Amino acid sequence: MKKKIIKFLIVSILWMPSLFGKEPVIHQIVVDPGPTVSAETVRQVLPFKEGDLFDQGRLDQALTYLKQWGRFETVNVEKKVEKEGVVLIFHLQAGLVISRIHLKGHYPFLTRRIMTVINLHVGEIYHPETVQEQTGRIVRFFEGQGYAGTQVFVEEKKGKKGHLQLLFRIKKGRRYRINRIFVEGNTYFPDGYFVSQINPLIPYQPPRVKEAMEKMRHDYQQNSFYKAHAKLVKTEFDTERGKVDLWIRVDQHDRVAVRFQGNRRLSDRTLRKSLTFEQEGDYDRYEVEQSRRSLLSFYRRQGFLETEIEPIRQTPRPGETVLIFRINEGPRTQVHSIRFRGNEQLSPGALKKKMETREAGFFHWAPFNPDSYKKDLDRLPEVYQDRGYLKAKVTADELGWSRDKERVFVSLSIAEGEKSLVQEVLFEGNRFFTEKKLLKKTTLRVGKVFQRRRLEEDREKISVLYTDNGFPYATVQAVPVVHEETGRVSIHYKIDEGVPVTVGKILVLGNQLTREKTIRKILSLKEGDPFSQSQVLESAANLRRVGAYNTVNIEVIGLVEKESVVHLLVKLEESKTLVADLATSFDTYERFSGELTLTHRNLFGLAKQGNFRFKGGEKLQRGEFNLIDPHFAGYNLQVIGTGFSQYENKPAFDAFESGGILSVLKEFDPEISLLGRYEFKRSYITDKDPADNETKRDNTTSKVGFSFTYDTRDYFADPTRGLFLMNSADVAATMLGGGSSFLKLRGWFGHYKTFAGRLTFANSFRMEGIRNLGSEAVPIQELLFAGGDYTLRGFSQDAAGPVAADGTPEGGRILLLHNFEIQTKLVKNVKAVVFLDSGSLTNRFAEIDLSSLRHSAGLGLRYVTPVGPLRFDYGFKLDKRDGEGRGHFHFSFGYPF
Repeated sequence: MKKKIIKFLIVSILWMPSLFGKEPVIHQIVVDPGPTVSAETVRQVLPFKEGDLFDQGRLDQALTYLKQWGRFETVNVEKKVEKEGVVLIFHLQAGLVISRIHLKGHYPFLTRRIMTVINLHVGEIYHPETVQEQTGRIVRFFEGQGYAGTQVFVEEKKGKKGHLQLLFRIKKGRRYRINRIFVEGNTYFPDGYFVSQINPLIPYQPPRVKEAMEKMRHDYQQNSFYKAHAKLVKTEFDTERGKVDLWIRVDQHDRVAVRFQGNRRLSDRTLRKSLTFEQEGDYDRYEVEQSRRSLLSFYRRQGFLETEIEPIRQTPRPGETVLIFRINEGPRTQVHSIRFRGNEQLSPGALKKKMETREAGFFHWAPFNPDSYKKDLDRLPEVYQDRGYLKAKVTADELGWSRDKERVFVSLSIAEGEKSLVQEVLFEGNRFFTEKKLLKKTTLRVGKVFQRRRLEEDREKISVLYTDNGFPYATVQAVPVVHEETGRVSIHYKIDEGVPVTVGKILVLGNQLTREKTIRKILSLKEGDPFSQSQVLESAANLRRVGAYNTVNIEVIGLVEKESVVHLLVKLEESKTLVADLATSFDTYERFSGELTLTHRNLFGLAKQGNFRFKGGEKLQRGEFNLIDPHFAGYNLQVIGTGFSQYENKPAFDAFESGGILSVLKEFDPEISLLGRYEFKRSYITDKDPADNETKRDNTTSKVGFSFTYDTRDYFADPTRGLFLMNSADVAATMLGGGSSFLKLRGWFGHYKTFAGRLTFANSFRMEGIRNLGSEAVPIQELLFAGGDYTLRGFSQDAAGPVAADGTPEGGRILLLHNFEIQTKLVKNVKAVVFLDSGSLTNRFAEIDLSSLRHSAGLGLRYVTPVGPLRFDYGFKLDKRDGEGRGHFHFSFGYPF
């Protein structure tokens, strides 16, 4: 007892300073994290250190951080009060980390679809109750697809370093067919209607039956049974026969006949769309009044300003209700003209474009809507103010009406005033950035016209500048002060920078295969760097570009609490490392071909890809190996090394080639990229005379090339608008180890524009040229060719250019090519096309004339898939020559340009 009293007195003495405003200090922090995490790492995550004043709120915050980390199954802390201060002992129990999730027995559903059903991911801590919850989710999914009695078994396999693999073994239940359908309560639809809606030819699926019930409700309402609904009340399974019987109950309620009287200018069908019965499923007194108001609002928007509507309810016989809307439409008013007075800086046309109220035209009806007119009166002064006329005022003259009230004349008076210029720009509270640095981020400077829209843009730029340079808590206010005597504006930026924030620990979770060192190299932020929100987003994008992860998420620990040191929690879900892709294709030149690609997405845990690709067909057999580093040496550079060997059969030559390619790709943003490339290739021409030096039967090519791409197309698989610009230059030289020296230049411009949402105009212009830089001949496989699926349609492959005496294409050095298409959408995913192609292939610029140009035109169909269109084109030669066919059919995949 004496010992307890003494201990109580010691604790009281130690905590006595807190009664006088002094908190006890943290004397010691003891961490027991287990074998998987170092104690020092845990210490660095805590929002306090030894020697800091103890604060219970900070301790609670520390526990939250450790739980948010996701590495520990249990997190507890023990507090001890000693003479020197508080001792905190953290007891952390590392949990089993789920390293892999397997599924078996899920046919015919793909693994990806089942994985979307469960909410368990690789990298999470294993909890038995959570895993069992997933089995229920999988069972419900299969039963929803009609597999009654599905069972799911879970097998667990523990690995090294606290990892755990889960196998969900699915034993599908039996799939039932619909046998009989019993319906009660229906007096309107024939029995066959319900059979057709449920369709017993398709296996029983509860979600599909539920959709059918909703479709029935909608059909009843379409036939004026607004309160009707259908419900599946009973299902009876026959396990021996694999059949199920369904009982459906229909509550029809009264049929409501809706009639309109007095509507001369608007049809009954148009007015029905404004009724609220179908949406609400009721027609009581309140809903009838809502429908009356909806009709009045619709009439008002159509220019009927004096319309009156009276609803009348009748019950001619039991089970039937008649609702009559008696309408007195009144005159329909349209805007005859809009006139402005006092506008000098903005034209009437520019002002009218900003208004909802429109003038009537010869082919355009413009109803007068008082609500829109009121909005216009508020909007027009803002138009002037956005251009610097802060004192501009717009007043409405009295509206002019015709005698029959069917025309209204709008007149607006405008007092523009003088432009308001920026007199001074002042910054208050900035310590980290100089005024000169901040001014560079603004567009509103001394002497410039003041615009409120640009003021907000400048404020946002300054705020982003602070956020991206370690001040995420900074606030920026932009206060404009208008000097009445001069009309000029002073802009005051009031800045509260907050505390500078740095990155503490970078915690990685979910990397079972990838080395943590590799992940840290890919991140744009390092430990100790100033915190930047944009670099957090860039880091996540860099990890996604690697292609080795299904999901990437970076959480910032401590940002909400406004800590001066924040930690990054990088959560990854690694994707399957080994992937095999098999594809087949057919086009009019290569005929049938197949391609097999074997890819490893994460070689040696270094987040690099390697793949073997094999392609075989009538015209081309190719094998290649690619090594891809998506984030070379920690920079945003993609480096690709390729080794290949192929045999190609072309109309001009047959060749066996082998070599290697090294490519470096830099993406500056989603629209602009730069590619550098070195290629070394050895070619053996197998169908030419060995004595023919011009063909260079056996040759070696060593060349360096660069290409610049600017691409704003909205969708690569089916572009409807945007620009495509590509310029490239390749230099081959004997000094690089090649057998010839030449320069190859290429320019490509494409433009897409869509009108009325259906009609797309596509233009493409290409120009390529080769210049010999030495005495050696340019290898034939480097020459240019025209004609075929992707150049001049209507011609067979490589047939639109110089040919030898035996008709074999010889190739050329100067290529000009123009393709034009008009595409129109027929139905979903199907387009019709009219095209015109023109091109010239010569050996010198002097040879380009009207006779060298070849032209073709034709028709085509496109079936658009998510990865590109299937093309069916037939082109006609517009300048058919002796010995040539009239045209050519083209079947291929992908756009011609």
